[in-house]
Parts: sequence; structure tokens; C-alpha cells
Amino acid sequence: MDLGLGGLKWSCALVYLDDIIVYSSTFQSHLQHLNSVLERIQSNGLTLHISKCQFCKTKLKYLGHVVSQSGIEPDPDKVRAVRDYPVPTRIKDVRAFLGLTSYYRRFIRNYATIAEPLISLTRNIDSRPFLWTSSCQQAFDHLRHLLIQAPIISYPQFDKPFILQLDASDFGLSAIL
Repeated sequence: MDLGLGGLKWSCALVYLDDIIVYSSTFQSHLQHLNSVLERIQSNGLTLHISKCQFCKTKLKYLGHVVSQSGIEPDPDKVRAVRDYPVPTRIKDVRAFLGLTSYYRRFIRNYATIAEPLISLTRNIDSRPFLWTSSCQQAFDHLRHLLIQAPIISYPQFDKPFILQLDASDFGLSAIL
């Protein structure tokens, strides 16, 4: 699918495996972009399953995110899974929780620093027993809270100045635009 769209990719279409998002700034241009994408699909001998298609949406769920005119935010269903996640009792549970939350790390400032007690718990597991400490509980609660309150990441406004914040510690690196 990626190759068939050629010059349309990144100008009005995003492709991930067999998923395509067509985006535009106005409804009229969206109809033109949609027509161009559909023509490319047809000319490459590809087909679409109409039951899996959604057209002219202003808000959609895509790859665990909700994409809208306002920006990008975590999918509420995934946030609910983090909110309802039970306190881990095994290393496997900690890793699963970190997997859920780290997918959304761009929404959590200083993620690596906050998650460090949990990440440390998953290292060198053969040499020590599972020990859920108060710092682990605090990190677990804090990550859940921050993800539930996650901001909407807005799109760049190229006519305005950008502020780049950089940070580094023993636990990770961070860059926020």
C-alpha cells in the first residue's frame, strides 16, 4: 500500500501497513485528496473493504490514539486499561504495565525518571526476589494519574516560535518541542 500512493504520502495521506489516513485542511480539498488516493488504489489493482472504511471523519481512532482537529491524544480505551490495571504482583505484571504506559510516553513528561523504580524492578530478576516498594507504588500511581490526565498533543504551528526543552539524567534522555 505504501508504494502505490507515491507522492501522495505525507502530502495528504499517511500509511501504516494496510491502513490509510487521508487528511486535508478543508472539506473541498479533502474530497480532491480522497479522489486522488482512491484513483491510485484502483490503478495499482488494489481493493478496499468498504466495511472497514470510514470517510470524511473529523475524529478517528488510529494505532491507539485519537486523532482530531485539536491534535492527538491517547485512546480512551487504552487509558481505561491503564487506569484499571491492578497493582503488579510479579515481574511479568510490571513489564506489561510498563509496556502499556511506555507506548504513551510522549504524553508523560519525564517518563523515564518517573518509571525508574519500576524499570529497576525488572532488571537482574534472577538474583533477587520480587519486592514491591513504596517507590514502586508511587511510580505506578503517578504514571496512571499522568496518563489519565494526558494532554492533547497539538499540531505544530509553523508561523509561531518553537521552544525545545532538553533533559538528561542517569535514567534517560528527553526532548520536548
